[in-house]
Amino acid sequence: MQHAKTMNRRTPRRGFFAQVSAVMIQPVMFFRELPRLEETRQWLAAALLILMLVGFSAIQQTDTSTSSVDMGGNPFEMPMDTDSGTGSESNWSTGLITAAGMLLIWGVQAFLLAEVTLFNGHSPQFGQNLQIAIWAAMPLALMALLQIIYISTGGEIGKAGLSGLIVETDFYQNSSEFTRKLLIGITSKMTVFWFWSLILLYWGAKHTLSGKWWSASLVVVIWVAVLTISPVISNQIDLVDYEQQQTQEMPTDEFFMPPMDGMPESEFP
Repeated sequence: MQHAKTMNRRTPRRGFFAQVSAVMIQPVMFFRELPRLEETRQWLAAALLILMLVGFSAIQQTDTSTSSVDMGGNPFEMPMDTDSGTGSESNWSTGLITAAGMLLIWGVQAFLLAEVTLFNGHSPQFGQNLQIAIWAAMPLALMALLQIIYISTGGEIGKAGLSGLIVETDFYQNSSEFTRKLLIGITSKMTVFWFWSLILLYWGAKHTLSGKWWSASLVVVIWVAVLTISPVISNQIDLVDYEQQQTQEMPTDEFFMPPMDGMPESEFP
């Protein structure tokens, strides 16, 4: 046992980008080793990287006048009036608000992770919980990077998550206003990267904090509930505006009208 501990201490530390790769590809091993990473302060570099990427992605999406900006589940994002002030100032404000929302997300997740330690009969360590929340958000940074590249090549981001699909279902159309807001709130967060981030949050609670599977799962469930309910109770979801935008984006048949009687077909495109 002593020999194994000695070998562990002699194991060379990975560089920052190697740690980023480890949390994405080998999360179980990464979160088991996370307590040893506190000395390196690499989590600070990870936080700065995530904040810069999500903030710049939000700025780019504002530049392209995309109405649906989603950073993988930010329930605290406030609507911005892009027509007021100069365009540059408004865009930078959007980026700063998105980054501030990410900081708030980490704070809430760190608070929720405290219950895992409490269930184990120990006092929570907020600093360690914060590190778990930051590293678990790395897939959102990858999503932001891909968005930046996509927009830079002329692409446009559509509806957030699966919200564009849920609006077209009969269940959504027949639901109450409150239920429709809940559906928009949750489906707008549903991306591969968001689910990936939730999985990392679970592994962090289970392996870094030595939590039981049910206590780690409880953190994820409560967090999803916060993401779903908070935009509704804070009145951030405007169903009328959202559904009007969805209607405008739906294809029409105006370009497929047959020629009218007596009208040459060549006059129609």
